[in-house]
Amino acid sequence: MARQKGLRPTWEGHLRLSLVTCPVALYTATERSADIHFNLINPKTNNRIRMQTIDAGTGKAVDRADLVRGFEVSKNKYVLLDKEELDAVRLESTRILDIEEFVDAAGIDRIYWDQPYYLAPSGKTGIEAFSVILAAMVRQKKVALGRVVMHQRERICALEPRGKGILLTTLRTHDEIRDARSEEHTSELQSRQCI
Repeated sequence: MARQKGLRPTWEGHLRLSLVTCPVALYTATERSADIHFNLINPKTNNRIRMQTIDAGTGKAVDRADLVRGFEVSKNKYVLLDKEELDAVRLESTRILDIEEFVDAAGIDRIYWDQPYYLAPSGKTGIEAFSVILAAMVRQKKVALGRVVMHQRERICALEPRGKGILLTTLRTHDEIRDARSEEHTSELQSRQCI
């Protein structure tokens, strides 16, 4: 996939395999155009409704600019974090997508596959190096595993040749997968005869 006019990349950086590096860009591979989005409208005035932030204890409206993030440590007990504290621990992108190893695609359980992206060379200077990396992946006949920082979060990803480009799919971690055999899910799944 070549860089297309009008499409903005989700991420830009460098793809690296051993000593070969090239500038690349990630583009979302799927669209949500089939989704229907509604707004809340006052039928008497035909005006759109705005939502207010309300303090749960006082019932009074609060300006969004005055709000901070909080992490619940016990019921109704929060550790408050301001923007500066969150920025201090934010994971910065290295803008490097390192290919760490090659594995069989069948070795990755389908439940781990998450969001697909097209990976393409960014600019003319990266085309030759991108082609070298793509050819190496085709020769291996395996999926490459790498890591990328997107949206302040490090993600494991699988890269596989797709046409003249590479399909990068983020992978979920083990912690993100619910156990189908856990007690809270077993009774519901059994009632639906899934297990």
